[in-house]
Parts: sequence; C-alpha cells; structure tokens
Amino acid sequence: MHLKKAVIGGFLLTSTCAFPNHDGNDAQGLPYLHPRLRTIRSNTGASISFTEAGKAGICETTPGVKRYSGYINLSRDAHMFFMFFEARQDPHNAPTTLWLGGGPGSDSLNAAFKGKPTENLTEYWTTQAAAKVDWDAVQAFYGALPKLNPRLKSRHFNLWTVSNGGHYGPTFFRYFYDQNTKIINGKLRGQPLAFDALGIINGAIDTGIEQTGDLACARSLEDVEYILDLPVRVTLMYGDADFVSNWLGGEAVSLAANYSNAAAF
Repeated sequence: MHLKKAVIGGFLLTSTCAFPNHDGNDAQGLPYLHPRLRTIRSNTGASISFTEAGKAGICETTPGVKRYSGYINLSRDAHMFFMFFEARQDPHNAPTTLWLGGGPGSDSLNAAFKGKPTENLTEYWTTQAAAKVDWDAVQAFYGALPKLNPRLKSRHFNLWTVSNGGHYGPTFFRYFYDQNTKIINGKLRGQPLAFDALGIINGAIDTGIEQTGDLACARSLEDVEYILDLPVRVTLMYGDADFVSNWLGGEAVSLAANYSNAAAF
C-alpha cells in the first residue's frame, strides 16, 4: 500500500465519555483545565482545548514536528481526548490519519488512563452511535484546524485501527464516508474530506469466520465488503504472533468477503 506521503500526520482519538461526578452521576463540563490549555472554537459549534508539547516532546521527538493534545468538546458533558502529530515530511500537504485503538482490555493507550476515574459505559453506546459521535469529533477538528495550525491544508483522510477495531473500524469508516458524501452533495453542512484508505492491523472482523469458537460479536464483514467497492484503498495487515487475531483468520476473512472484484483477488 502506498499513501500520498511516506509519513502521515497522526490524529489519535479516544472513546467518547461523560466524566462522572464523585457520586457516580454524569458530570457537567470538563474536569479541571490546566491554565496552559488554549481553547479555540470550531465552525461546527464545538470547541477544542489543547496544549502544544514542549521541546522535550511527547512520543514524537523529531525536531520541528508540532504535536498537540487536549479535548474536543462536543457538548457540555461530551469530551474527546485527542493527540495530534504533524507529518515529518511535508506536513502542510500530507494526509491525516485517524488512529483508533483496539481493546477492550488491550487498548494501546491503557497506560494513559491508569489511576484515573472510570465509569461503566457498557449500556450507553452501540457501534453505530459511537460512529456518529466520532464523526462529529472529526468534523469539529477539521473545522478548527485553521485556528489550530493554518499551515495544514490537506483534506485527505485515512482511518487505521487494530485488534477489536476490526469490529468498529469498518462501521466507522462506512458511516464517515456516507456522511461525507452527503456533505459533498450539499445535503449536509460540514467539512468535505477526500477519503483515501482504511487500514486494519490484526483485526477481529468476524469471529464466525476467523475462529472455530462461537464468540458473540457483531459482524463487520458486511461493512468491509461495502468499503471494498468504494474508490478507496483497504489494507488488512496480519502477523503470526497474535493468538486471537492472526493471519489465518485474516486470510479467511479476505477470502470470504463478497465484493465486485472478489474473484480477481
């Protein structure tokens, strides 16, 4: 797979949450905001509270690469934590990739929230409902981008995920693409994007095909099949060291997918 640039801008978003009060009820507003956080308004009506990492860097230490972290505030009690890293090469024109971690239980960002208050949101969301909120966050981010960093002009967009993201990644991408099409056709207001690729690493897409067990999880293969017929690139990347989602299951899913060019695959 070849993307537009060798290194792409990274946009990492955590799951949606309502911060709980000490009594367990949903809180109103953000938790304590450090004075260093700057708040800007997106043209979608949302706001972004963020800070830019110092010279020591966070994760990315390449000289000259800007990186930001903070909250996308969608409403009074809905806030998305994000980290954004410019591309190392040609950041003004490089595409942006949204990275969504896997889980549950194996999220690559679990250490970032260790020791913090938690709330059981099991009954709050479906994958489809979460897709709507994440799309609002993406739109809010792009709507505020001229204020965050006016040098970043590209509207090319990729979505990459891993592990259990094989379930929700295709559903998110399909919803994002359909909403973006409505924006382009003038049926919705928003920031039109140019969708380039969906990437899934060791993804648990459909356990009915990938494994011999009968683990009850939503099937995302239909969304993958839908995306395979879109004018975008799809990458399924698997290794042999993941016990749950290995290349055998990935190959089985790729061969089971029903789309227009399946016979030529």
